Amino acid sequence: MLHSVNARSPWVRTWTEIRGNKLAFLSFGIVVATALIAVFAPWLAPHSPEAMQLVEGRLLPPFFMEGGNTSHVLGTDATGRDVLSRLIYGSRVSLCIGIVPVFFGCLIGIPVGLAAGYLGGKVDEALMRVTDILLAFPSILLALIIVAFLGQGIFNLMIAVGLASAPAFARIVRSAVLSERNREYVASAESLGSATPRIVWRHIFPNITSSLIVLFTINFASALLEAAGLSFLGLGVKPPTAEWGAMLADGKNYFYDGWWMIVFPGIAIFLVVMSLNILGDSLRDALDPRAAKR
Repeated sequence: MLHSVNARSPWVRTWTEIRGNKLAFLSFGIVVATALIAVFAPWLAPHSPEAMQLVEGRLLPPFFMEGGNTSHVLGTDATGRDVLSRLIYGSRVSLCIGIVPVFFGCLIGIPVGLAAGYLGGKVDEALMRVTDILLAFPSILLALIIVAFLGQGIFNLMIAVGLASAPAFARIVRSAVLSERNREYVASAESLGSATPRIVWRHIFPNITSSLIVLFTINFASALLEAAGLSFLGLGVKPPTAEWGAMLADGKNYFYDGWWMIVFPGIAIFLVVMSLNILGDSLRDALDPRAAKR
């Protein structure tokens, strides 16, 4: 019975695969918990993320260290701001500048890949040569160049990371379309006189969505990491906005006196990025048609 349900619904098979993999299920839980923390940040944060205590509240240690207190569970930074509150509010910014650029990269890369893969010829040659030029640059370097040109700020940061992720989507979509364009359902649609846009979007695109979902998940992790790196370099969000990469930058000069300023944001970045990568691998295994046959 389970096999027949899985055969009818790849999403049921995907969820069963994730639930059966303890590491993937834990990763899914971490991603969902982080998203919920971001949504309910105003109710979860014990303090304002920008409230300073310059006189008596600077560099207070976490509660489990000598001199710590439960009012500031994870301590305070060099200006007396509560680290836990900034972590909670920082999840909003970090997830936003991770997921929005990937959507932006999809809007650019998917149409380019579809056009190159289906039309072929000179269109494919021109689009893929531009894509190859962009792929020649490491994505973090390409994002660094773009954000340096556009200027500092959350909006410019998201544009930069989105543009840097677009070539990967274009290349993967083109490869998927090339494997689908010679199938019988495409030939049938062409013989019936369907227009090219209808064939591409109505017939081919739905059959490559599983690859795109996996790529989106993995690129989400990469975009979050790149955004944090750019903020660490001072090219991301502007102070005093709470963001995990910016928190690392704030704490780099206080490693010995306030190690918690670096460790806790670093753990948050590590957990979310690692969870997204593990979840992406699990989705790839679950959505792989060959896995379904097994």
